[in-house]
Amino acid sequence: MTWSLHSARHVQARLAGALIPPLPPAELGDITLLPHQSDAVARIHRAIRVHHGALLADDVGLGKTYTALAVARTYAQVHVIAPAALQPMWRTAITHAQLSHIRLHSVHGFSRKDIAPSAALAGDVPTGVVRERAGQRTLVIIDEAHYLRTRRTARYAAIARFVSGCDTLLLSATPLHNRAAELRNLLALFLGSRADLLSDTMLGQVVIRRSNTNTNTDTNTSTSSGTRTRPPTANETPAASRPPVLQHAPLPMPHDRATLTHILALPAPLPAHDGAVAGALIRLGLLRAWCSSDAALAHALRQRRLRGDALLQALRAGRHPTQVELRSWLVGDHEVQLAFPELMAQQEVESAPLIERVEVHLEALATLAEHHEQTARADGARADALRALLQAHPGTPIIAFSQFTQTVGALHRALSDIAGVGLLSSKHARIASGRISRSEALARFAPLAQERPPPPPHHAIRLLLATDLLAEGVNLQDAGVVVHLDLPWTDALREQRVGRCARIGSPHGAVHVYSFAPHPDGDRALRLQRRLATKAALSRRFAGGDAVNGLRNDWRDGARESAADAASRLHARLQRWTDADAVTESARMTVIGTLRSDQETAWIALVEYQGQSRLLCSFARRATARRRVVSARVRALLRVATIADDARSAAVVSSAGLERAVRRAFRDIRRWCARAAARDDVGPGDQALAPLAQRAARHLAQVVQRCGPIERTALRGAIAAAERVVGTARGSGAEEAMARWCAQAEATPRWAPRAWLTAWEGEPTLANFARDQPGAPERAQESVARVRALLLIGPDYRPDYTSACLDTRSCSTSTAP
Repeated sequence: MTWSLHSARHVQARLAGALIPPLPPAELGDITLLPHQSDAVARIHRAIRVHHGALLADDVGLGKTYTALAVARTYAQVHVIAPAALQPMWRTAITHAQLSHIRLHSVHGFSRKDIAPSAALAGDVPTGVVRERAGQRTLVIIDEAHYLRTRRTARYAAIARFVSGCDTLLLSATPLHNRAAELRNLLALFLGSRADLLSDTMLGQVVIRRSNTNTNTDTNTSTSSGTRTRPPTANETPAASRPPVLQHAPLPMPHDRATLTHILALPAPLPAHDGAVAGALIRLGLLRAWCSSDAALAHALRQRRLRGDALLQALRAGRHPTQVELRSWLVGDHEVQLAFPELMAQQEVESAPLIERVEVHLEALATLAEHHEQTARADGARADALRALLQAHPGTPIIAFSQFTQTVGALHRALSDIAGVGLLSSKHARIASGRISRSEALARFAPLAQERPPPPPHHAIRLLLATDLLAEGVNLQDAGVVVHLDLPWTDALREQRVGRCARIGSPHGAVHVYSFAPHPDGDRALRLQRRLATKAALSRRFAGGDAVNGLRNDWRDGARESAADAASRLHARLQRWTDADAVTESARMTVIGTLRSDQETAWIALVEYQGQSRLLCSFARRATARRRVVSARVRALLRVATIADDARSAAVVSSAGLERAVRRAFRDIRRWCARAAARDDVGPGDQALAPLAQRAARHLAQVVQRCGPIERTALRGAIAAAERVVGTARGSGAEEAMARWCAQAEATPRWAPRAWLTAWEGEPTLANFARDQPGAPERAQESVARVRALLLIGPDYRPDYTSACLDTRSCSTSTAP
């Protein structure tokens, strides 16, 4: 193979041009996509082509909805699965995008019934869909995908079957809440068991994550997530960037130390007949309520005492009720409707020792409730703090979040003398004059986000007290102040709260975040700050993102960058490299460029291997180091790209020195390809079959081997269909069906191969893959590596530019590794 020397800028453009996908059109109906949204669309299409799915995990407020709709416009059939509360927002966005062929489904509906994929995805192409799209695949968009982070639910299993055979796009700014397995479960919807590894290579390809600090948003007329092409109206703002978040010091609140002592000393209760002893869990729940408000603790104590009374009455009748029976006897917050225990509870017990245990627990609860009633004064301080914030931010809407309905209810009553204070919970919305609808409350508080005209001043809501019902998926960028009345259990929910206001289209220069500090002793008992920091670190390690509050900055400096963040930074650097004109050479010509760096020795190359273009790099920690590391990992590529950006333009005086460097690079590339080929021979890589598919392939090979020539000819069609199912089935839903199919192989008689070969037809999930029309035949993958571009970086390249064109066939990579 021959190579020619060119300027470093031209070689960088050649490297980037082969990997940066072209941007889609920015116009989407009456919406104009922002640059970072168009970039995300291109990256999502590339991930779907390879893996049939992607996770868009952009920070809250960067316009994931319109990004997803821009992806959807290239599909003939599109299904959106979203929480019921977000469906009005989706309908509005679909109207703006002018995509009438999209169908909406409630994520909660999959918990109650199983929607068959074949029924949901059947039907003709809707009217108005471009004819060229009719032959393409079906796309399923899952908004707030973290609702599916637990695999052992009926909802997850139903949606896994629903998306089988479809391209899947997951949307969630907080895909990981408590443990890394949650991210595995989300990616398994389209990756199947290959998601179990969570390798950096896989995460860098399928997780698209950009934060507010690494997106380049223009300043155009915008709505909540995209820019309009028409002139701005009265309820629109020219801001199209996400405002910064200013975290203020926690506001101290008074707490009674004796109340904490009573809670920690609470004796363990008697569980229901089918329950487990949960004394620590009950004390934890009471501590969380106490840190939220006096009203929340009073309600929690009242509920515990009602439950204890119901259990005590049943025990006195000689019965030990179950949890379901106890729940059926509790009516409201103040009454127990107890049926005849002898008829309703079936478990007869020796009740004397159990009654004593319940009475001890009830007596401790009564003592705690009496003490709390006499010493409770924190809610008044919370109300005064909110009054002070209203005065400190005049004219700026404020939203205050809490986990407990009782907390927002008590504060709403305490602030009822102030005009413009509203309450919104899962049950109702309320202002001083009475109840109003949820949509009316949002329109009065955030008319810009709801695309409504501004209300009259005497109807506007200045302070909205809300439960975490509003913490996800709702646009409230009219507000410029967020108040945490209590700290949520996960850092993801705290991000979601702030993200309601810190969004594209905010009219504010910054979003202020306040929080009410829990009692120091209570925080130590709950370990809430530590839990939040641990969960935030775990989320950043696998999903990435920027710090949005002070609690995450302590460990941020030493944290390892996630593969998703590194991939976004590498993508941004490669985009800058595309500014120059790429070099056009013959297919067998390698373009070489050089850069000078006094501290580092490295190279980065564009290599075609096994039918794919990929980047490889090598670097040494010192210029004199003998050991060179060759890698295709995203963090290593980012490091070498950073070195290249910091280096100076240079060329080579000595042709012999350049030739030696090129030979070494080609030799390293051959060795890397040889190791990659060996790994592929030993075990499956990221692109190989999943373990269950390999198991099915082995069963299929055994069945075919047992067939004679005549029978094999007769079963040729069934064998081909089975091979297509094994080769294309993916995702957790398809793998579950494939496991059942494989289990039938052992029970099928050896003399009846057709019975097993066609048994997969009884699995609707696998049948979806068989119905897919086979695409164009894939080009045979070459087992050779071809270097298309190579950028050398080191201290030996001097600024005396001399062009050269050398023949280096002896170090060609055109031989098989």
